[in-house]
Amino acid sequence: MSDTRIAAKPFWRKHFLAILLVGGVLCLGLAFTASWVLRESSPEYSARLATGAQQERSLTLPDGTEIVADGDTDLTVGLFPRRRDVNLIKGQAYFKVVYKYRVNTNVRMGMNEVNVLASRLATPDVIFDVDKRDGVLVVRVAQGELRVRTQSAGPREFVELRAGQAVRVDIKKMQHEITQIDPSTVGDWR
Repeated sequence: MSDTRIAAKPFWRKHFLAILLVGGVLCLGLAFTASWVLRESSPEYSARLATGAQQERSLTLPDGTEIVADGDTDLTVGLFPRRRDVNLIKGQAYFKVVYKYRVNTNVRMGMNEVNVLASRLATPDVIFDVDKRDGVLVVRVAQGELRVRTQSAGPREFVELRAGQAVRVDIKKMQHEITQIDPSTVGDWR
């Protein structure tokens, strides 16, 4: 009998299907991860509202949220799948935030921020206005609840406001004061 040996297949050929399967799963995982990251970092909708003196402009977002900018106001808006981001650079703006399941609204004014936190249960619209001028920030709430993040709040870092309340933050002195207001005065400049 002759001694014939069959040459062994190389590793990659022997396990070709397994290598192909692992490579495919890794590519799919990477694609889904990149998709998720881009989904949360790229706005579905964005806009800028800049008004001159004595000029007023309004904007209705695709989800129904309304923003009205008073004269001499500059703000940007970004609508993401799980949040609405507004950056109020200067001026005064009125907001009517429509409830959307698990979508938060953030209005940033430098180091300060207004947060309307979404819940799992449907809630009424949150209506408030924000005025940022001359080193003073004023937030007034007509309907709903929100939080104002400010360094003047100390260790808690935020002040909770309900309908009929306002907070005045002196940004330079790092002090704030909460007062009771008539909810009908919110956005009365419109």
